Amino acid sequence: LNFLVQGIGGLWTGSLGLVSDSLENLNDAVVNLLALGSIRVANRREPCDRWTYGWHRIEIFNTLLGVLLLVILAGAVLFEAWDRVRHPHAIRLGWAIGFSLVGLVLNLAATFVLVPASGSTQERDLNLRSAYLHALGDSLANVAVLLGMVVIRFTGWKWVDPLLAAGIAMVILRGAFLLLRDAVGILMHRAAFDQEEAKAELLRLPGVTGVEDLRS
Repeated sequence: LNFLVQGIGGLWTGSLGLVSDSLENLNDAVVNLLALGSIRVANRREPCDRWTYGWHRIEIFNTLLGVLLLVILAGAVLFEAWDRVRHPHAIRLGWAIGFSLVGLVLNLAATFVLVPASGSTQERDLNLRSAYLHALGDSLANVAVLLGMVVIRFTGWKWVDPLLAAGIAMVILRGAFLLLRDAVGILMHRAAFDQEEAKAELLRLPGVTGVEDLRS
C-alpha cells in the first residue's frame, strides 16, 4: 500500500524522492515474495536420486534475481537523479508533502505493529526483529523525504529532491550487496558460524582438551 501511495504521489507531484522511496518499499515486497515463492517451490520437490537435496537451492537463484532487480532500480534512480540535478523539474510541493505524510503514517503503523513485546519469544526472533528494524528504517527515509520537501518549499533548492533520491538509491544498492554476499557465501559453502570462537567455547568445557576440526 505504501508503495502505491508514494509511487502515485511521486509521479503526480514530480518528486523523484517520493518515487525512489516507493521503489525501496517495492524492492522489500519483491524480495519477500521471491523468498516465499522459493520456499513453496522447494517444499513441493522432495529429494530423489536425480535431485539429491530437492530444489532448496532455488532460493539462491531467486536471491540473485532480486539483486539484479535492485541494481536496475537503483541505476534508473541514479540516472534520473543526475538528469534532474542538471535540469531541475517543477514539483507540486504541497501535494508532495501530503503524500510524504501519508507514507510516514503508514510506515509508522507498520513499525508499531512489528515492535516486539519485552520478554516475549518474538523479541528473540531474528526475522521479526529484522522486519521491525527495516520498517523503522523506511520510516526514517520517509522523514528525510518529508524534510526535503519542506526545505525545497522554503529555499527553492530543487536539487535537494534528486539528492534524496540518490541517497535512497545507495541504500537500495547496499541491500543488493548484502543479498549478493549472502548468496555467494552459500554457493561457496561459507561456514555458518565463527569456528575459532566455537573452538574456544568447546575448550572451556570440563574434560575437553582439544578440538581438531568442526567440519562435517
